[in-house]
Amino acid sequence: MIICHLTSVHKPYDVRIFLKECRSLASAGHQVHLVVPSEKTGTEVKDGVTIHFVKKPTGRKERFLQTGKLVVEVGLKTEATVFHLHDPELLVWVGKLKNLNKKVIYDAHEDLPRQIAGKPWIAKPIRKFVGTVSEMGENRYAKKVDAIVTATPHIAERFIKINPNTININNYPLLEEFPVGQEKKPAAKPYVIYVGGIMRSRGAVEMIKALEWVDVKLLLAGTFESDALLEECKQLPGWKNVEYVGFVGRGEVSRLILGALAGLVVLHPLDSYKQALPIKMFEYAAAGVPVIASNFPFWEKLINAHQFGLTVSPTNPQEIAKAIAELLGNPTLAARLGANGKVAVENHFNWKTEEHKLLDLYNKLA
Repeated sequence: MIICHLTSVHKPYDVRIFLKECRSLASAGHQVHLVVPSEKTGTEVKDGVTIHFVKKPTGRKERFLQTGKLVVEVGLKTEATVFHLHDPELLVWVGKLKNLNKKVIYDAHEDLPRQIAGKPWIAKPIRKFVGTVSEMGENRYAKKVDAIVTATPHIAERFIKINPNTININNYPLLEEFPVGQEKKPAAKPYVIYVGGIMRSRGAVEMIKALEWVDVKLLLAGTFESDALLEECKQLPGWKNVEYVGFVGRGEVSRLILGALAGLVVLHPLDSYKQALPIKMFEYAAAGVPVIASNFPFWEKLINAHQFGLTVSPTNPQEIAKAIAELLGNPTLAARLGANGKVAVENHFNWKTEEHKLLDLYNKLA
């Protein structure tokens, strides 16, 4: 099959889109294209995937008005028979693609209506209204696509009522990034780590405040959602124990996680987070690093079932500090939780367990 993945939002080598889905399809023998905004121009072939770079938008307005149209136009030149859309804003092109007798898959990475509740650039008074309108629009187009892929079971439950050809493909880690036998390398001075977008709603302030009660470093690998939040965090007493490394590549992420005492996933109790499956949680576990996570019932059930971490109230810095101190003062517990996590990922929570679902879906479409 000739397959074209389209995104107007994500980076060229996005973990879910490129590293997992596109490469898996190319390895299975399909001709795979990816159209993506970038500062690069032209095309390149990487791991069997032909990547087409289009002009990166300068802001949301340009992205909404121009980038979607551009990625679809470039995608159509590939003569693909199946188009895999990765952003809600691309759904407006479903009608055009269907009129050209193309198969269309919509990949719902997030629970969009609930996610909007945490968008700082949308005024709070209208977030509920915007969420409702976005859900109505998303549902309308979801009925028209040939299949829907979701990143969590919770999102799948919503869409399967609208389109019965809905399949959940979890965003679990690639085992090759954390190979069996790879040993943890604890740092001379213990540190805990957070990897990903550094946002208020993802516990940025609470993680730094927790350092006031425990003698460890916090390594932040990612970018702040705004300069204002970065400056606010720098004013906190705990900032003196923060090492902010910014955005780092995949190989460096693995190395940094392997040296950590624990990995933090202390997201705030927003509806869009409570049923999520953040990849960072499983990447920490894949590296044999204990997880300290928000005490959402869904997460607690999963973590307790496999015994790979501790759960805390994410809005309570002292609880976060207490969990860190417990692992710091009990190396045996930390080692056991870390080992349990590695086994859980190797046996259950890895991309190989999800890849076959993607390939089966494409075989059915063919």
